[in-house]
Amino acid sequence: MKIKIKDGTYLNSDAQCYWISKERENKKTGRTEERRFTGYFGRIDQLLDDYFEQHIRDSKSSSLTALRKDVAAIKKEIREIAEEIKRCLIPEE
Repeated sequence: MKIKIKDGTYLNSDAQCYWISKERENKKTGRTEERRFTGYFGRIDQLLDDYFEQHIRDSKSSSLTALRKDVAAIKKEIREIAEEIKRCLIPEE
């Protein structure tokens, strides 16, 4: 499966696992390419945990205050992603 969960971000799966990919500009070619952003996980909750950790590792924060703002933004984004996943995978009654 491949589901667009927001602009440039996709939830992917195969028979074994889930992963998230993102579109990024290749600095050498100038083209937009889709690349895997998270690891591969057997459960969606593990995937979202890794998505959070990946964003923290990628943070350019230089203070705890700035990092706290980044964490709040990442948590909001993960809630939005989780809602989109839920909307796509759990049919409304």
